[in-house]
Amino acid sequence: MRGIGKVVVVLLILTIATFFFFYTRAIKPKRFEPTVAPTAGLLDGPWRPDALDAFFGRHLTPDGRFDFAGVRAAPTSEAELDAYLAACAAVSPTSHPEKFSDPTVAIAYWLRAFDAMSVKTVLLAGPIDDLLDIPVTYSVVEGAGFFRGRSFVIGGKGTTLHGIITQSLPKSTRDPRVILALGGPAKFLLPYAPTIPVGAAQEVWLAARSRAFFDAPGAVTVRGDVVSAPAWLFWRDEWFKRGAGLDASIDDVFAAAAAFAAPERRADLTPKPGRIFAPQPPDFRLR
Repeated sequence: MRGIGKVVVVLLILTIATFFFFYTRAIKPKRFEPTVAPTAGLLDGPWRPDALDAFFGRHLTPDGRFDFAGVRAAPTSEAELDAYLAACAAVSPTSHPEKFSDPTVAIAYWLRAFDAMSVKTVLLAGPIDDLLDIPVTYSVVEGAGFFRGRSFVIGGKGTTLHGIITQSLPKSTRDPRVILALGGPAKFLLPYAPTIPVGAAQEVWLAARSRAFFDAPGAVTVRGDVVSAPAWLFWRDEWFKRGAGLDASIDDVFAAAAAFAAPERRADLTPKPGRIFAPQPPDFRLR
C-alpha cells in the first residue's frame, strides 16, 4: 500500500503541476501597443472623463449596441479609440493621482478604460458574433480570451479587463454598484453608456444603472423556490462580500445585492428559508 500511496501522491502532484502550467499559458495575454499619439490635450491638466463620449455617441445604437462593423469601416474612428488608449497608457489614477483629485473622476476613468479595452479586444479579434470566439491557447476558463487574453498598458503598467475589475477598480472604490453598472459588448453586462457622469451626478447614474441590471428582461426569474440570477453576480461576488465578510454565504451576497435593485425587485433577491439562488447560463453573444 505504501508503494501505491506514493504513486498516487506523485500522480496528484503531476496533475496539479500540469494544470497550472496550461492555466498560466492560457491566460498569458497578448500585448496591445498603440501606434498613434495620445488624444490631443488629454494629458494636460486634470483628466477629462468625457474624452471618449463623442466616440461612443457616434457608434452606439439607441438600445446600447456597439457598431463594431461601422468602426471597422471607418479607420479614423478606430484611430480615435487608439489615441484614447494611448493616453490611458501614459496616465491613470495610480500613476498620476494628482490628475484625479475628485474620486468620481477616478471611477469614471476605470469604467471608461474598461469600455475602451473591451471594444478594442473585440475589434482585434475580427468579425465575431460571440465573445467565446476570441481564442486563447489552452483555455480552461470560460470567456478567458475576452477577459484575460489581451493586455493593455494603463498608467505605465500592463493590465487586462480582468485586472481592471479585480485590481484597479477596487483601489478606487468599494461600491458594488460600479460592478453592476459596468458596460460591455455581451448580454451578461449592461450596454455601454454614452457618458459616465462625475460629481454628484455619478451617484444618480450608479443607482439607475444598478436598478437597470436587475430590471433587464429575464435578468431575474423565480420558479418556485429557485431564483435564477445573472451569472455576473456569482462571478463577482467578492464585491458584495465586502459588506458581509469574505466568508459570506451566497444568501449574504444576494441580501447585499438586493439593496441596489428597484423596490419591486428586492423581494425576489432577498433570502428566505428554502430559497435557492442559481446562476443563469451566461450569454456571451454580442448584443
